[in-house]
Amino acid sequence: MQCTYCLFTSSVIKNVRAHKVDEHKLFVCRFSSCLSDWTVKMARNIHEQVHQESKFVCDTCEVQFDCKSVYNRHLVKHADTQDFVCSILSCQRKGNLVAHSKVHKRCAVLTCDDCGYTCKQRHYLTYHRQRHEAPRIHCNSCSRLFRYHEDLKCHRAKGDCV
Repeated sequence: MQCTYCLFTSSVIKNVRAHKVDEHKLFVCRFSSCLSDWTVKMARNIHEQVHQESKFVCDTCEVQFDCKSVYNRHLVKHADTQDFVCSILSCQRKGNLVAHSKVHKRCAVLTCDDCGYTCKQRHYLTYHRQRHEAPRIHCNSCSRLFRYHEDLKCHRAKGDCV
């Protein structure tokens, strides 16, 4: 067997591997039957995962996983809970509700007291509530009133001031 980087040869794989480490300062795969080598240790470590058996295998589709939490999330895809509609009125989600229900538990639904509008983030509700208030942002040039700063910016950009 010959070194892939120079003319060194040996009939023993172990000797070729040792030569690559000593002479070429390479990181060789630590699995004795593998002849792969790298200049970066991290690349070698990533490669070595190929030789390890997956700990978790899906019985339904035979997909393999090394991490239990990823495996468990995958199993939900095969569960019989995929034909339901979310009970939250503002949510249009259909399908796997076991995983989806966690979305609503993380953040409470916020409701506008005036009209019943719902959202999950406070800044959306604050922005929405401005619709119910009288316009109070005025243009310094023409005194026209606006509810939103964005509308005033558009007004100025268009040159609508009289």
